[in-house]
Amino acid sequence: MAEIYCFNLPEAVRGHVAALSMRYRIRMVEAGPEKAGLTVKELTAGFPGKDDSDAFEESLLLMDHFDQQQFNGFLDDLKQCTPRFSGFKAIVTPSNRKWKVSALVEELRQEKMSIEQERAKAREAAQQ
Repeated sequence: MAEIYCFNLPEAVRGHVAALSMRYRIRMVEAGPEKAGLTVKELTAGFPGKDDSDAFEESLLLMDHFDQQQFNGFLDDLKQCTPRFSGFKAIVTPSNRKWKVSALVEELRQEKMSIEQERAKAREAAQQ
């Protein structure tokens, strides 16, 4: 069954994610800060949390076992929700299953920063 692990969702977004999860038959799992120190594999296997020393502030939707229809439909519908979800979205992969959830978020932060820097460079180049 498809599952979505939700970290730090604002209340208004949580309702949208819950409704979309029901629509697409996705099991929604709300994960607290104590789960940030687990590996993705431990999280998806249902291990209990450790402590909150690896907690992060950003919102994260971590998707596992989505088929293509669920993935496309869920993300397309999520884009239409107000307020808009501005956190991180990730898919469980064979590579990231070994990572701590907090390390995955750090990787997503770095990717976002790189993209923003590239966009800034492109804007500067376009203005010259």
